[in-house]
Amino acid sequence: MSRRAFTIVELLVVVAIIALLVSILIPTLTMARSIARTAQCAHNLRQIASAFRAWAGETGGQAGRPTYPFKERWPQVPYNVLPQRQVFWCPDDPGGKTMTVVPGLLYFLSAPSYGDVRIPFEDCKNCASRTGKDEDGPYTDFVFEESMGVQVQWCPNGPNEYPNCTHHDDKDGVFRFRVNEDGAMTMTLLNFHDNTRTVIMLNGQQLWPEGDGGSLHDYVGKTKIFSTFISSYAINSAVGQKYDVPPGTLTLVDYDEQYADLDYPDVIAQHLRRKSVARHLGRVNVLCADESVRRMGPTEANPKINPDLWWPTVRP
Repeated sequence: MSRRAFTIVELLVVVAIIALLVSILIPTLTMARSIARTAQCAHNLRQIASAFRAWAGETGGQAGRPTYPFKERWPQVPYNVLPQRQVFWCPDDPGGKTMTVVPGLLYFLSAPSYGDVRIPFEDCKNCASRTGKDEDGPYTDFVFEESMGVQVQWCPNGPNEYPNCTHHDDKDGVFRFRVNEDGAMTMTLLNFHDNTRTVIMLNGQQLWPEGDGGSLHDYVGKTKIFSTFISSYAINSAVGQKYDVPPGTLTLVDYDEQYADLDYPDVIAQHLRRKSVARHLGRVNVLCADESVRRMGPTEANPKINPDLWWPTVRP
């Protein structure tokens, strides 16, 4: 008894049906995963709100004491209460747990010919990065070229060919970063060469050189250790400065800087539009002073458009 085989047309129809079902299911599954990550982010913010309360209780908790730390102490507080570091990462943050440099760390150059320049520690026209591993473990190197408009390239003969590979490619600053087991970061200046005033800034504060005067030349070959308390959420820079914080004030925002500084509302608005907007289906999660978590569009959360959401009752 002979069996009738599938025709090529029948097979193509089956394949087409399967492809159609997959094309329908993939967006649905992607949406479901995005919704789950949004919910996890909101849960993280509620956990942090609880940790704020616990920290306030540990440090006195007297009437009128703010539950929010000063911006310079975020997110060191409340790490001591809530040490699970993953809570401080938004699951939709693409940089997230792989970040090797603290947000807000800048190479600050002041030169008469082109004014003040702030170059972030990331790949850009005047900075290049690479990772490697040696006997002390993995590291990330950053190299800066201060000649504006010169594309940075690594020296062709390996990592030890600092400085002065070629003219205008003299590696004005080369920094090596490592993350310790306790989360602290070490930064070693491998090479420095410039004729201008150059400092390293961290969240607007001078990190190197330390104190008044001096030069980065003095730090070549030396290592500085600093805390790498970083988070996918930024604290509102105003909430730790006054005791009267209305319930609807935004205290934490889904934002990729250490704190949202109201001295620069344009910068906040830019980040909300260009970076955080990619999270949570075009919206951002925010934690309010009443510990509620809300989802806002970048326009609604814009401090220039809705300043009352950001400022405490008494403005600094």
